[in-house]
Amino acid sequence: MEIGPVAELPALNSFFERPRDREPNLAALRAFLAGQPADGPLIVLVTHFVTISAITGEAVSPGEGVVARLTGGGGVAVLGRLDFDF
Repeated sequence: MEIGPVAELPALNSFFERPRDREPNLAALRAFLAGQPADGPLIVLVTHFVTISAITGEAVSPGEGVVARLTGGGGVAVLGRLDFDF
């Protein structure tokens, strides 16, 4: 997929088996999101169920994605879902 540069973002790492990482990861992810312009280019983040659920309040199935809009301050508004049918 030629959609732009790829960069590792440790805040997207799963904390499922490391509950002590939950709050630090989420704080770092919210800080990253807060630093993105709401009218900026598309950002594709690849992460895990627990992170998606914590940030969006949405539960997702394997192979499913959430489309969201930045709302400022590290928040997001869910616009829809995508099923990649894996």
